[in-house]
Amino acid sequence: MILVPPARLNRNLRKLLLVYLYYQNDDLPEDFNDYLKDLYHLMDFLDKLAIASKELHPNDT
Repeated sequence: MILVPPARLNRNLRKLLLVYLYYQNDDLPEDFNDYLKDLYHLMDFLDKLAIASKELHPNDT
């Protein structure tokens, strides 16, 4: 049983990041590009996990 579907987690993390960037566009730390790279890889992993989850549990949403 999956408590949080990976696709929903991924979508919500992306929305959270966009809201943060919208409100903090002038005050981001200098190393924020490193954070973005790490988040990109995390979200890519979550995309792959969501695809695998749909294959294993096609009735889950």
